[in-house]
Amino acid sequence: MKRTFVLVVFCLLLVGSIEHASTQKLEGLFCPVFTPLNSEYQVNVSVIPDYAKYLKDKGVDGVVVAANIPESSNLSVREKKELLDAWVAASKPLGLKVMLQVGGVPSPDIIELVRYAVSKDADGILALPPPFYSPETPEDFTRYIEFLTCCSGGLPIYYDNVIANPNIAALFIMAPYFERASNEVENFKGMRGSFRDAMLITSEAKIRSDQEFFLNKHLAVAGAMYMGFNSYITPILNFLPELIREIRNYSNSGDSDAASETQDRLNHITSLVMQQGDSIAALKAATELTSGISLGGMRAPHPALSNRDITEIKEILNDNDIEYIEQ
Repeated sequence: MKRTFVLVVFCLLLVGSIEHASTQKLEGLFCPVFTPLNSEYQVNVSVIPDYAKYLKDKGVDGVVVAANIPESSNLSVREKKELLDAWVAASKPLGLKVMLQVGGVPSPDIIELVRYAVSKDADGILALPPPFYSPETPEDFTRYIEFLTCCSGGLPIYYDNVIANPNIAALFIMAPYFERASNEVENFKGMRGSFRDAMLITSEAKIRSDQEFFLNKHLAVAGAMYMGFNSYITPILNFLPELIREIRNYSNSGDSDAASETQDRLNHITSLVMQQGDSIAALKAATELTSGISLGGMRAPHPALSNRDITEIKEILNDNDIEYIEQ
């Protein structure tokens, strides 16, 4: 009780009064969208209405703004707010849900962004692990979730289990972390992680009916969906959302052969594209080609793609019967 009181007071001191929003479960295909940049590498929100319509037409259910793919680390708080404004305005009329990713920055910035998401009627928060801090116990993990929820106005909070160190990753997939936070924090609505995370947590912890597990990889969509995992937050949803949607439809209808064939096609194309220069820059370039939307390059330190890289990506699309639009 004392711990929770201290967290609430801290949040109130930083952001003032708490605004309330309805709590809901989010599920389905959520695309961690790229940040459109102009020729001077400044945020270009003018293309976001077309970007939102492209994703809606491809069967995506929602978007994650300022996502770690890994462009969020190169965005200021002001730019993240600007992006959220544009995505909420473009997405709401289309029925797309909007999450904002927070974390990896100073705590006051995290709280500022969470409260801003509440004020802009976003649908949820996807929280990165704290920078330079690894919760070592279920209590530590729950404390971080409470830190986010004390000013979230009831917005659903999802934890993004992005851990590079395999030893730390093994720690975080333990069910007691998830279960304790679930028992103590009502609007902790689930997490994003690997298929292994999902299997271990759902087999060992009690999952509430209002919680969801989002998978972060596209390599085994067919198999995961047969196991009951139907929600994804993966950058491939920018590039080939229709193939992931097809796999979902085939899996739901029981056509395992078609699901497997489409999965192989998805993995083959994405593997080839991501070998052309910087993998994230290549995915962004491929998305620009298939969508016809000008997304721009990547900010430093990510290397720019060469003309040869772009040519190779076009040849891969041609060879695999993927239509694209010349910019």
